[in-house]
Amino acid sequence: MPQPQSSSSAGSRFIAPWLILLGALLRGISYLYSANAGGDAWARVALTSRWLQHPTAKVVFDTYPPGQFWLVGLMSLFVHDVTTAGRLLSLLSGIGSLLVVWKLARLLYGDSAALFSLAAFCFYSLHIGYSTTSSAEAVYLFFLLAGLLFFFAYAQPPSPRLWRLAAAGVLFSISESIRYEAWIVFGVSFLLLPVVERMLLGIKPWRAQLRSLATFGLTGGAWPVFMMTYSWRKLGDPMYLVHWNKLRVIESLKTVPLSHQLTLMPLALLISVSPIAIAAAFWGLARSFPRRLCSAFAILTIVFGAVQTYETLTGGLLALARYTITLGALLTIVAGYGFELTCQRLAPQRRTLARVVVIALLGLNSIAILLGSEIPNRFADRLASISPRLRYQAHVADVAEYLRAQMGPNDGVAVDGYRVESDIVAAAAGLPIAAGNRTYLADSKNAITVRDYIAAEHPRFLVYADQGKFHDSLVLPAGCGGTQQIDGVNFRCTFTGQVYRVYELSYP
Repeated sequence: MPQPQSSSSAGSRFIAPWLILLGALLRGISYLYSANAGGDAWARVALTSRWLQHPTAKVVFDTYPPGQFWLVGLMSLFVHDVTTAGRLLSLLSGIGSLLVVWKLARLLYGDSAALFSLAAFCFYSLHIGYSTTSSAEAVYLFFLLAGLLFFFAYAQPPSPRLWRLAAAGVLFSISESIRYEAWIVFGVSFLLLPVVERMLLGIKPWRAQLRSLATFGLTGGAWPVFMMTYSWRKLGDPMYLVHWNKLRVIESLKTVPLSHQLTLMPLALLISVSPIAIAAAFWGLARSFPRRLCSAFAILTIVFGAVQTYETLTGGLLALARYTITLGALLTIVAGYGFELTCQRLAPQRRTLARVVVIALLGLNSIAILLGSEIPNRFADRLASISPRLRYQAHVADVAEYLRAQMGPNDGVAVDGYRVESDIVAAAAGLPIAAGNRTYLADSKNAITVRDYIAAEHPRFLVYADQGKFHDSLVLPAGCGGTQQIDGVNFRCTFTGQVYRVYELSYP
């Protein structure tokens, strides 16, 4: 790897803290102005709230691993509002990730390249937005990146330090307890460990290799082994949560066009990381292979991207913008090396100017995404999912605004499930987390059908989508005209939006 000049390294180390401060400021501002609208944020808060009402040693939370729920529960000891606790946990994790990314990039590619990596991650719009939500992405990513930092720090000559490998394993296990993507990263890292040791440390005795593999395997594999053992003993299937989640994906794919499934994640990655950073990342990946430590990181990045792509193409993963956050973070690290090589070739005598130009372009990309998501246009809702400021999409916001204006404190409502967002509509409408029988959400585990719920609880409102889940048991005519009577209940359409219609129900 080309060694940067000492003056360049000193300049990079001087600028980096200011970039970290800027990244922290951006995430803090976004926290103040963002809605808790990211992905499954409301569902996770609701599950945590119910658990904390009667806390037990709970391991299964719907289809989710328990790690983030435990951490939010711990945070709620200091911040008593569960939603605030979840969002603050993401904010602290997001800010901490800035420092980890810089240190990891320095370790792999050197000071000057690490400055570019930090800049790309600092302005990574998807990460800014998800550092403000009670969803799990930012929290999981912090522990994953920290695990990678200790893993590659272990591989530094002249002599390996097993405590770093053990620390990497523990951090991987924490991230594995939050999201399944970490299982892939740990598995690839475990397979790479003997290769990394041979290339960089010259470890030849089989006993030394066995000791390091055992250390990393026991610490990093602790959570998957525990989770699979627990699921097998309690639920009869070691991969119960994975299989259950896949069934929900298959159900959700029924309403998702194939073109959407194939293009969303690549486009989200390209736009949110920025086109120039993605181009630099591909260049950095190609040039990483002659360098031993860098080649190991490049292999890990490529394999993770290949596995995620395979799962998406075969229907094992629902294409959502937030699912690109892991690959996006890895690519920002490699992009720094690509930027550094490009600047060395195109502007060897104007390194400072080149840095300013690159950082400015990365910042302008985030600004363009923000403006594109806020100014009304045909792409605004699509950009909202990767914007630095998270907000509810227009088709959710319009029905939520109507419900807020019309619903009384004791009115019940049944919310349809269009693309697994019934909980998002409920959160946007201001429904309380612990609403009891007041709400019926199509995407929750329900023991009764919506028709049975209407007959038993007499909700005042029904939120309905023609492509939603209620259609299986409750069919209402398209359009919003007149009053329909079903099972003796009058359904009067009072609002129609881009996706949802709202019916006011009256009973005999």
